[in-house]
Amino acid sequence: MTNRKFEAKLVSGKSRAALEFIDDNGLRSSMELDADQIMALMEGLAQIRANMLPEIPDNFRARRPKGDGNAMLMNPKIEVVKPSNGPIRFMAIRSAAYGWIAVALKEEEIGALISQLTGETDISYLPSVGNA
Repeated sequence: MTNRKFEAKLVSGKSRAALEFIDDNGLRSSMELDADQIMALMEGLAQIRANMLPEIPDNFRARRPKGDGNAMLMNPKIEVVKPSNGPIRFMAIRSAAYGWIAVALKEEEIGALISQLTGETDISYLPSVGNA
């Protein structure tokens, strides 16, 4: 299949999306999905993508493949949660497109992140990460 096409558009106001696929012979197939079904599809596709080649580069500054520009978020909502039983914190970033993306950070990773964000290597003046 070399000439396949894919189109997506909002329908029914903003409550559903129509996905349409057109194969090499012009055969069309389509489906409508609601927001929960779109998220389930995205999660399934993300799991498949995680196992595909080429792999996502380990370095963000590495040359990114075409179409990867939509992952940039400007001024996202960020929440940090520290469970009462342990040194790990969860940082969640809200994306209107991808939902909440959460990462688990150990205390030493938090210190490294603070250094990278501030550009300072000596962060000893900050309250202990373990007590913050």
